[in-house]
Amino acid sequence: MYIELAALAILSATEPTEQQSSAGLPHVEGLVMSSPLSLGLTDSLFVRLVQGAAGNWKFSMFSRPNIASSVATIELRDTEHARGKVTRVLANSPAEDRRLKLLERFGRQGINRFASWKEGTGISGAMVYQIFSDVVTYADYYRGVQSISGFDQEAVGSVIVPAQLASAGSELNGDCVCDPIIVDNFLQVAGIDVNCLSERNRDRVFVCTAVE
Repeated sequence: MYIELAALAILSATEPTEQQSSAGLPHVEGLVMSSPLSLGLTDSLFVRLVQGAAGNWKFSMFSRPNIASSVATIELRDTEHARGKVTRVLANSPAEDRRLKLLERFGRQGINRFASWKEGTGISGAMVYQIFSDVVTYADYYRGVQSISGFDQEAVGSVIVPAQLASAGSELNGDCVCDPIIVDNFLQVAGIDVNCLSERNRDRVFVCTAVE
């Protein structure tokens, strides 16, 4: 959702002609999530953008308490929720083609290593979210991880989000830039690995705070 909000903010801050010239997919780097956004947030939420080179933006998201005018003398303290950098790149550009081929090769190598993991652990089917429910409960359309195996700080997961489940969350997506439901399902693989397949104290939960 942080990535989606940043991408939407950039679109709203650019002219239609500029949007066309920089059209492409959002490439995010250095995403840091310092304070969670909650459904019960009553403060005003802001997105601050700083434009660099063409198609390159730094962003930060922060909330500010809604203070009545009668107490306006109270110092307002902003709470930063996330920050990072977004670059809009063309999907068919040579640089992105090389990046995708590198990821594809890395994925194949991971699957090959998975086949030889004799000491690894794994879960699949309904057990994935039954076990993960000790940490967090997801709506049905967020339950796309079909299986996951992990060993030695690496994990391989299979993610499938059926059309009917994705459409169930369409009211959340609207005219989105990057589908936050699909993206979240892939990011869950790391969360399931560290919380369900790795050693941790039962009274602690690992939460993602940064994505390089």
